[in-house]
Amino acid sequence: MNKNCSNCGHELRGDTDVCDLCDEQLIESSSSIEIDRHQYLGAMAENLSLLRNKLELTQAELADLIGVSRQTIATAETGVREMSWSTFLSLLFLFRHNNQTNILLPVLGIFTPELSDMFNAAFFTKQ
Repeated sequence: MNKNCSNCGHELRGDTDVCDLCDEQLIESSSSIEIDRHQYLGAMAENLSLLRNKLELTQAELADLIGVSRQTIATAETGVREMSWSTFLSLLFLFRHNNQTNILLPVLGIFTPELSDMFNAAFFTKQ
């Protein structure tokens, strides 16, 4: 019988209660700010086509801008595969630096106050 992750429900391999993805994606900074990366990855994937179209970019053009394959963008948009955190961050950087998409990110749940606080805490605790 297969075991499932106690956090997200993914099928587990080996003797663990949490999948590798959740283990890596539950972040706790020195200021005790915790986020669930699955939530942010899902919000980005659900809205990726909308954001890309706002910038009038094809999947290939977007992929070239952030240094991934067109297939990475396509599988993220269709939900076939969850994007990596580094892909999420690259997309977030791009969309935050464009007025047409930046305004949508908080509304779509992609750039929340909690995520901003986590970034700020990580930056300011290292200085």
